[in-house]
Amino acid sequence: MTKTIRCLACISLVVTFISAGLVRAADPKKGKVTDQRQELEKLKRDVQKSQSRLDSLKREEARVQKDLSEYDQRITSQRQVLDRLKRERTQLSRAIGEAENQQKSSQQNLEQTQRRFLANVRQLYVSARQTDYSFLARPDEEREMHRRLIYLTQLANFESGSVTSASQSLSQSLAELKQLIGEGSQMSGLVKQKEASYALEKSRKQRREKALDRIRRLSKDEAERVISLSKVAEEMESIIARLEKQQREAQARRQTQPRSSSSFAGLKGNLATPFKGTVLTSFGHSVDPVTRLKSFSPGIVIKGAPKGAMHSVAAGTVVYTGNLRGYGNFVIVDHDGEYYTTYAGLGGITVESNQEVRAGQQLGQAGGDGIVRFELRKGREPLDPVEWLTIESF
Repeated sequence: MTKTIRCLACISLVVTFISAGLVRAADPKKGKVTDQRQELEKLKRDVQKSQSRLDSLKREEARVQKDLSEYDQRITSQRQVLDRLKRERTQLSRAIGEAENQQKSSQQNLEQTQRRFLANVRQLYVSARQTDYSFLARPDEEREMHRRLIYLTQLANFESGSVTSASQSLSQSLAELKQLIGEGSQMSGLVKQKEASYALEKSRKQRREKALDRIRRLSKDEAERVISLSKVAEEMESIIARLEKQQREAQARRQTQPRSSSSFAGLKGNLATPFKGTVLTSFGHSVDPVTRLKSFSPGIVIKGAPKGAMHSVAAGTVVYTGNLRGYGNFVIVDHDGEYYTTYAGLGGITVESNQEVRAGQQLGQAGGDGIVRFELRKGREPLDPVEWLTIESF
């Protein structure tokens, strides 16, 4: 609905140009089309401004695309580093697991060696206490016992060395495990840091992608605006040419016809609404509640039944029917050469230029949204239609 109202506001601008030109064409004192030409120049300046904004948006789009390309390169590089760090962390985890197994094995070996050493020492001690050489009957028994003690002593010494070796092996395993755990902790910290940096780059890229989408939407809207304004400028040039011709013809006719007072002024407050419905936009100045921009509506916007009939509020002559791309169809009716009514946003038109119409005669029908715009002017001066229409007729 908001988009439709904007389009209708654009129609109001075009209708202002046309209706103002028609008044001057009908009045020999206002026969010049200088204002239309000024409006045309302004329209061309608007085209140039829109084209300049479009060029600026395209440059900004190129900068954003360059930024996105750089983000992609950084993200790819960080992804590769992150993958490498994760692989190294996985390898360290395996090494830590192997070191833990080695430490457990060394611990078990030390405990077993210690148990064997203590058993040998205990056996040596028991054997030494039980030996009494004075009771040995034969020398060979004495020699056997002596050899046994020597063997147990050497075995105890050997196991003592094994205990020392196992203890050293365990200490080395513990030192290696501690070092690997430290490297693993450091690697986990690097991975977390790189993951945070990677996530930050992706977030920045997403924001730039959103900015790129916004710029592209603005570029598309601005490009459509340039096309529409260019088309309107072409139509305006054609209208000005026709108005100049009408101006010359009207001046020639008015020179031979006496001027009479308008009977349309006496209909104020008694005109029936041109379209049954609800007034969406009133006449006069207003402030948009969202954008806070001030605007002036030279007419009223009415919403009624889709495809509903649009009627002339009084008798007159159709002086213009037209369609501008993006603005829809509209009709201008001349009442006594002094008052003009405009009917815009039509889905279709059922009258032709120079056709005489009576009050209440159908001029066309609304579009599928049922939204139309009605304006009333005295010459170039816009009037509040509500003051001329009967409220009951809505």
